[in-house]
Order: sequence, then structure tokens, then C-alpha cells
Amino acid sequence: MKNKFYVIFSILFCIATLFMGVGYASINSISLNVFGEMTAQVQDGVFITDVKCINDDSYSELEKLTINSYKSTIIDSVVSLDNVDNSSSLKLEVTVYNSNSEDYVFVGTFFEDEFYDNKNIIFELEGVQIDDIVSKGEYLTFYVNFSYRQDGSSDISLNVLNSMIDYRFEPYSVKETLSGIEFNYLLKNSVYAPEGDVYEYYSVDANRAIDNTVKIIVFGDKKEYLSEVSDLNAEPIDLYQTGSISMYRRVLADGMYKIYILSESGKFILNENAAWMFDKLYSLEKIINLHLLDTSKVVNMRDMFCDCASIKTLDLSNFSTSNVTNMIGMFARMKEITYLDLSTFDTSNVIEIGQMFTNDSKLKKIYVSNKWDISKKVADADGVGLFTSCTNLTGGNGTVLGTDVTYKMAVVDGSTPGYLTSKYNLNTGINVNHVIKNKSASEIENWTLSTRFADTSVVSITFGKTRDYYHLVNDYNGVAVDGDSSGVISVYRVPNGSKWDVYILSNSGLFEANSDSAWLFDNLFLLERINNLKLLDTSKVSNFRDMFCDLQTITELDLSNFDTSSATSFEGMFARMYHMTTIDISTFSTKKITTILNMFSANIASTYTYSEYLNIVPYLKTVYVSSEWDVSSLASQVAFTNNVNLVGGNGTVFDAANITTEYAQADTATNVGYFTLK
Repeated sequence: MKNKFYVIFSILFCIATLFMGVGYASINSISLNVFGEMTAQVQDGVFITDVKCINDDSYSELEKLTINSYKSTIIDSVVSLDNVDNSSSLKLEVTVYNSNSEDYVFVGTFFEDEFYDNKNIIFELEGVQIDDIVSKGEYLTFYVNFSYRQDGSSDISLNVLNSMIDYRFEPYSVKETLSGIEFNYLLKNSVYAPEGDVYEYYSVDANRAIDNTVKIIVFGDKKEYLSEVSDLNAEPIDLYQTGSISMYRRVLADGMYKIYILSESGKFILNENAAWMFDKLYSLEKIINLHLLDTSKVVNMRDMFCDCASIKTLDLSNFSTSNVTNMIGMFARMKEITYLDLSTFDTSNVIEIGQMFTNDSKLKKIYVSNKWDISKKVADADGVGLFTSCTNLTGGNGTVLGTDVTYKMAVVDGSTPGYLTSKYNLNTGINVNHVIKNKSASEIENWTLSTRFADTSVVSITFGKTRDYYHLVNDYNGVAVDGDSSGVISVYRVPNGSKWDVYILSNSGLFEANSDSAWLFDNLFLLERINNLKLLDTSKVSNFRDMFCDLQTITELDLSNFDTSSATSFEGMFARMYHMTTIDISTFSTKKITTILNMFSANIASTYTYSEYLNIVPYLKTVYVSSEWDVSSLASQVAFTNNVNLVGGNGTVFDAANITTEYAQADTATNVGYFTLK
């Protein structure tokens, strides 16, 4: 074993011009002995300003360290580990600085075999990973830990590593895609060779190639899809043709193509000119992970999805359009699209918008937010034909397509007529309930209170963004449950053994409950959980009747985001929830409430109770309310039945003789009730 700890730094004076004092940390700040003094000089891009050996292992040595002048993120070093102890290691602390005017991103470590002469010794990074950003004018510190390979193959007699490793950072723009036109040509496997002005050439509809071969496009992380593309050729599709973004073409059983667009990070910066990016892909049915596109730099989205005649939905929830000036024909002739959710679109800089939705014959709804406003910059000549032949389109207040199809009707339908809708909501509670239970339209139509459909098959319900659950629901047909039946909110039933998991999904992951949400989850006897219930916006709900009635298996509900400021009825809302021990309604407002009849009733009856629970003793022990809860003005009515375990915050126990609204209050030193103040 070596018996002394020594370090020799040989920092070559031939790179002295690389380091001159400008206020950065200096190379001679390395924590061990250094020969020669040099300080950092400003260089273009990201460069190393400081390296420190912070090793705790006194038998490992750093025998040489050189920062190379020709690429100032390369470290040339000789590392010597202990030749007896295979747990020996050596750690370097490396600091880099970005002197450029744009952000840089870490793209990985690179070395040639001839400059890494000992595979027994490996290195690992701490504090930095692929796609970490060094902003302009900022420092980043990370660590390099050298150690023996621990897979049983290392020979510790080979204890010295000579290496030259590039800890590479590149401009963030290397993640940028080709222009929309070039991208489109590659998708179609066409030769990109128009003569003269390319934009002028592509502006002529007849000059743009039609494709009937591309069926599916997938954006994603190379690591995630490696097994699906490992046998395919990679075509570079990034702006600088480095391969940081690559395209892979898979032939499907029907002879059509599934195209993979993959990057190391699964992120994609769109070129500022994204015009015609997916144009005339007639047979394209799906664009998977469209939300991974960073559109913040895009100025031109002209005809971006024009003639995607087979696509039924687009997830535009991550589109940033604040820099876009041109949206001409962006969604034109999308003949299968039923709704467009443009609620993230900022149109403050849009100048040209003509024919944006023209000939979308199945389009029912266009959803926008308050960031949609084209009244200030669009001239009459640049806003013609937006809604031509959109025969199924109606505005949020019922305005149907008329003779005016110009940009002047591209406003939210309200006091001023328009063809746009400001917000989408769920259908009525009864309608959603029956889709969850897979009931037919005729069964829903013939529904009556006395013949409510019991269900013992659904075990979970999940609210969320479509993209987050795509891998689970992709093989199943969604059923529209939004108030307009456009499909902007859909229910998917996914088998779980002999049971079903239900997913209620929208592209935005937001859900506004219908004003009539009575029986929304009613009679789902074996439902075990409702995930992400906090995503449900209940601010406009008036009728909560029996919303959770007969959820006889579920043990908890997250009601923390419930807004009941519009509520008039809580009748039967939590009735026969036999396995709930605690119900927290401390966020509930009762200002407009007119009834809480049977709100917590837990009667056991063969008519309503699941057979296995006929002898159950209801678990409910605690109901939390806030000081805002007040139903003292209501006429006396039964609110409790058989809640034998219920105890108020001051110790008042349930009494079958006292089951009316008078006891629906917080139990305190001055008031007797069954609730606990929170």
C-alpha cells in the first residue's frame, strides 16, 4: 500500500493565455499543491474556471491535471487509486461559467478510447445531468468521482487512469428542430428541393406534397423508446444536423408508417418558422406526446396542421403562442376534429389568421381563455374565411354558424355573439354517472330515482391530463362526457382483472363540474378511491344531491378543493358511505343551502345496501367543519340516521333521538352537535 499522499499538478504553460485575471475563481485555488499561477480569461461559451480535489482517500492520487485550451471543458488527468482497496476513490469539484449571451445545456461526457486507457476505473457525475442548463452569466458546480468498477471484473493492480474527458455543454438551441417545411419533407420521405423562394413555393397549395403513408407520429425520449427503434436507422432532424434529435421510421402491419421523433431529453424546441410542419399528412391519426414541443420561439404557425384529415384530437395544452404572428390555415381541413382546446393560446401578437378553421366540418367547439384576443392587430383582409363550412360549430352561448365567417366572430359567445367558448364543463351528474357505469343512451334516458343503477365493477376513478395516462388508455375508446359532447372531456374504462378502472381525462387536466352534479358518483358500491378529485372545479355546482351516495367501500375523500359557494342542496351527499371514518367539509360554504336532508344518513336497507354490508356498523366517527358552517336557518329535517359511531368535537355522542339539522353544527362548550370544529 502506498504510504504517502502526494499530488503533482502539471498545468501546462502553453495554455497561459487561457487564464488571465478577470474575477473568476482561479486554477491555483485547487486545494492541493500547484506549480505555476494562472487565472481565468473570458472565453466564448461554457468553460472550466476552477477544479478542486476534495478526496477523502489518502491513498489515491491525482498525478496530473490539465485544462485544455482548445476545448475548455476538457480535463486531461492522471488518476491513481489505491492498489489494494477496491473501494478506493477520488473526487474532483469542477466549476464552469457561461460567458455566452444564450443559455447552454449539459449534453454529456465524451472521450475516445485512446484517451481513456483503463476501463477498470469508471467515473460518475454528481450535481449535473443531461439537459441541466447553465444560464448566461451563471456558474455551475458539479463533482466527478473516480472509482473501481464494482461488477467483479476490475483488476485493482491496474490502478492508474490516463484520461481526457470532455464535460460538454452546448447552446440550448441545439435542441431546435428544422423549419416546418424541412421537417415536413423528411416526414414524407420526400426530396427537399424546391427552386427559388421556398416560402413562396410552399404557399401554393398544389406545390405541397400529399402523404397517405404516415399513420402515427411519436415524440419522446430516446431512452424510453430505445427498444422500439434499436433496429431502425436514425435520421438527424435537428437544426444543426447533429443527431440531437433523430427520426426513426417503422413499417406497420398495414404498410403504413409509425414515425418516432426522439431526443436525449424528450424535449424539442420548435424552429421559429413552424409553418406546414404536419401539413397534408392525410392519413395521420395520432400525434403522441405533442405536449413535449416547446413552441415559445415560434413566430409562424401557418398551415401547421392543415389537411391532417384523419386526426380526431390534438393535445395543444403546452403550446406557447405569445410570439406567433401568423396562424393562417393552422387547423384548416381537419375533417375529423370535433373540438379544439386553445385555452393556452396567447394571440396578442397575431396579425394573420385567415382560414384558420376552414372546412372543419365536424368541429363542434373551440375553447379559448382570456388570452385570446385578435381584435387589435388583425386587419379585415387578414381575417377572412376563418369558419367557412364549419357547419357543426356553435359558440358557448348557443350561437350557430351564420353568414359571417370572418375573424369578427372569433370571440367568446356571450353578450356579443361569437363562435368560441370560454370554458368546458362536465355533463350533468346523471349522464357522467351512467358513462362511468357503461350504460347505454336509452338507459340514461329512462333513468329514474327509484331505479338507480347499482355498480359493483368500478374500483377506481382518476381525473387527469390525457397525456399523463395515454399509455393506459390508448387502446380504449373514450366516451365524451363534457356538456357539449365534443370529447374535450372523455371517460375511459380500462379492465383491472374482472373489475374496471375509470379515467376521466382532458388535455388540460381541468374539469368544471356541471351546476347539476347530483348523483355524479352515486351507487358505485365497490369504488375504492377517487384520484385527483381536487382537479374538479365545483364553484358553479348548485345541486350536490347524492353525489357520493352509496360509495359503500371507499375510505377517504379529498374535498379540500371543493367550492360550495353556489350550492343549494347537500341532500344525501354522503349517505351510506359505510367505511368512511372521517369526512372533512371544513372548506364548505352553506350560504345558499336550502337542504341537507339525509346528508350523512347511514341506514342499512336491503333495497340499497350491497349484500356483504347488510350487517355493517357504519364507521363514521368525525365530521370536520369550519366556523363558516351554519344551517341554523333551515327548517328541521333529518340529516343523520344510524351514525352510531359519530362523536362531536366536545364529546357529544350520536343519539338516535337527535338526528335533525339542529345537531348539524360544531360541538362546543356552548353548542351541542355532532361536528368537530377545524
